[in-house]
Amino acid sequence: MLQAVREDVKASIDAAKRNSEVIRNEVHNWTSRVDGILSEAKKLLEKASKARFHNLASRYQLSRKAEKKTIAIKDLKNEGKFDRVSNPAPPSTLWIASQEDIVIFKSRELVLEEIMRALKDNKTNFIGIHGMGGVGKTTLMKEAAKRAQEGRLFTTVAMVVVSQTVDVKKIQDQIAEMLGLKLGEKSSEQVRASRLHARLKDENRVLIILDDIWARLNLATVGIPFGRDHVGCKIIVTTRRRQVCDTMVDTRSKTAKIIPIKILSKKESWVLLKKNAGDDIESPTLNSLAKEILRECGGLPIALVTVGRAMRGKDPNEWQVAAGELRKSRPEIIEGMEKDVYKCLQFSYDYRQYKEAKEVFKLCSFIS
Repeated sequence: MLQAVREDVKASIDAAKRNSEVIRNEVHNWTSRVDGILSEAKKLLEKASKARFHNLASRYQLSRKAEKKTIAIKDLKNEGKFDRVSNPAPPSTLWIASQEDIVIFKSRELVLEEIMRALKDNKTNFIGIHGMGGVGKTTLMKEAAKRAQEGRLFTTVAMVVVSQTVDVKKIQDQIAEMLGLKLGEKSSEQVRASRLHARLKDENRVLIILDDIWARLNLATVGIPFGRDHVGCKIIVTTRRRQVCDTMVDTRSKTAKIIPIKILSKKESWVLLKKNAGDDIESPTLNSLAKEILRECGGLPIALVTVGRAMRGKDPNEWQVAAGELRKSRPEIIEGMEKDVYKCLQFSYDYRQYKEAKEVFKLCSFIS
């Protein structure tokens, strides 16, 4: 009977290990004791089969040992009725790549401080960061997540890029991976959501970051506990549209914080362009051309960085051509593409000197 219980516990242990869970110490200790006593019982039986039972003293000693082993086996059998054999795997630490080249302007620092206040506020459970494409939402969100990790505000931080085409299973998998949880490829979306929901509720303080959302995402469908369902779970959403936040939560509530990200000021834009294009833009031959390009970038960090890097070390004639190319770009051919972002991406593509580099850049645009 004890052997059967041992096999059942072993099956539970194997299942837990497949799910990357941590086996509890009491279970490890129990299995070791079971293996030990089963081995001893086997030796005792072998000894009994060879004993001469006309020897009363020998029979008495074997009987006493057998009685003790039987009591110990019964006790171990009862101890083997575990509610659970394992604990959830400790969550992985979200690695956020160092943003060494990031420039935190005063306007951005104020936004970061606002995000951090919301993350520390126990009453706030939803933070919506919205702004036009290329304005720097993801960069600021990553910096806030990094500061939250350094300040140990959360036991777990999980980040998912949602994008235009919503794939619920992909979102579930990425969050589960950070938790060390296996959801099962063949399980239904609803079953996976139930497992993820239960696992997230085990975390005291968890931050879920949903980057680049284009339309309403039903958190319950994914399996994310929210609001009264789990007060320790906070959500950060980045989106181009304020309306997305409005459709996900009651943005008038004190539990939601909506933060707009605006374009850079003219002064900030010049600093960022100069950082990427070089000090040459201050020269009399390039200054006016650089300011013309600055206007075309529209205060968007991604545009200023992209164009600045492409123009570094170029002569005045090339700057003149670049300004003309930026003016001619046609952003209306791509749905959802901000005018200034499109212009600068198109320009960057046109300025790549080699066919191979252009093909790689084209591939990136298809998969991003």
